[in-house]
Amino acid sequence: MPDESKIEFYFLRISAERLASDLRHFEKEIFRFSDEQLYAIVSQFDHIRDNMLSVKKELEKRLNK
Repeated sequence: MPDESKIEFYFLRISAERLASDLRHFEKEIFRFSDEQLYAIVSQFDHIRDNMLSVKKELEKRLNK
């Protein structure tokens, strides 16, 4: 794996780990948000999920070749 790819991989992995940690914290603090704020947050996560599903489909295509 080229150095640039390694850096990107580790950056994305650390970002994913931080996101998971933030979600655990968010779950504990959810009662502090208004319905509108929660809707905005959940909508953003829907967008992230959709993007990740697209990436997963592309990876599955590559791995099946």
